[in-house]
Amino acid sequence: MPTFNRCQVTKQCVERLTKGTYNDFDLILCDSDSSDNTREQYFGEKNITVLNVGPTAWWTAAVNRGVSHALTLGTYDYVLVLNDDIDVPPALIEQLMGVAKNNPGKIISPAQQSATGVFLGMTYSKLLKNSKVIYADSVKYPIEVHSTNGCCLLIPVEVFKTAGLFDEFNCPQLAADVEFQIRAGKIGFPTVACPEIVIVQHINTNYYRKLKLGTLLTYEGSPVHLAAYLAHGRTLFNGSFRFAIFGFRYHYRYFKGFVKAVLFCLKGT
Repeated sequence: MPTFNRCQVTKQCVERLTKGTYNDFDLILCDSDSSDNTREQYFGEKNITVLNVGPTAWWTAAVNRGVSHALTLGTYDYVLVLNDDIDVPPALIEQLMGVAKNNPGKIISPAQQSATGVFLGMTYSKLLKNSKVIYADSVKYPIEVHSTNGCCLLIPVEVFKTAGLFDEFNCPQLAADVEFQIRAGKIGFPTVACPEIVIVQHINTNYYRKLKLGTLLTYEGSPVHLAAYLAHGRTLFNGSFRFAIFGFRYHYRYFKGFVKAVLFCLKGT
């Protein structure tokens, strides 16, 4: 569980997990050097390991430190990557584990309540990787998707041992979850989304107010972070050349996002 300076949000999520119907788990709290007592409140707590992953660790690096710690211990079959800013049902882990037993070697994800519906995931088809959004109201049973929101993913440890960790070098904050799932799916570890398990994610952190023209393409939280965009595209299209040629729809959307970000920065100045 990656955390940073939202002690009460973290506390609420941890309490919901520990009071849930499944208790055979350890929690690794990966805190990016919070100054609000996030780490201190869990020192000495049974089955909770607290890691200070440092002030420069964004989502991806924080998650990777936790996964690496779990892999080093060598006692786990699954890693549940879980953000702290979601409302989880009491039976979340029990339900995810139940689906996992029927889908060995697959990444398991719940559905996520959003403003537009209960989101399951994305699929990408044909040469141009046409994207399609899958909602729970059109699906009755767990379904394979190419990617979904990485705020809650139950991942077999064998996936990390084969596919590696999340790409923190190119995707420090955004796109790492999607790139990882696509990469894992291509080597035999697809994502299965479950319409009957629903979580509610809080409003996503808005980093727009921190955008500056000079660092628009490199700021870790930027929605137009260039390295993350390119890494996602290379993985999706199986190479930079194919992405450059056939990814024109993605390039157009990226360009629109870039213009929006530029205008925001200019308006702010």
